[in-house]
Amino acid sequence: MTPEEYLKALLASQDLTDQQEKDLAAHKKEVTDYLRGEFGDVPSIRYAGSYAKGTMIRERYDLDIVCYFPSDDGRSLKEIRGDVAARLMEKYVVDHKASAERILDLKGATAPGDFHIDVVPGRFIADTKDVFLHVGYGEKERMQTNLKTHIDYIANSGCVPIIRLAKS
Repeated sequence: MTPEEYLKALLASQDLTDQQEKDLAAHKKEVTDYLRGEFGDVPSIRYAGSYAKGTMIRERYDLDIVCYFPSDDGRSLKEIRGDVAARLMEKYVVDHKASAERILDLKGATAPGDFHIDVVPGRFIADTKDVFLHVGYGEKERMQTNLKTHIDYIANSGCVPIIRLAKS
């Protein structure tokens, strides 16, 4: 086996199974449906993180979901995050991270033992695709980001296989 064949086989071994893909979709749907029940159709809820970028590996993964509210939402970023956290805590065990609420108690038969979902609340900035996120600790209380820019940068970098190998 050549080194290239070995690396390709290693990458293939880290692809999620069909069942794992279905489980991820079901977990996202569960959380999305719950958030929709709490907030209606107002927030934009979608995949983020390694799943969206194509860098996820089977050995160790989680799921990242953004929950972005419109720019005209009158609440502060801290209030938006607090509202999302409070609603999630009504149903799930949640750990507060710097800019995400981590759901810890999801069960997935084919997911790694430490599987979790990070829900990242934010608010769009008027007339842009950028968002502000509330940062729970550190020097700044907010951070500006653009999910599409991050995903496109990685997905189109030509480095996805290298990133996946580095995670393996």
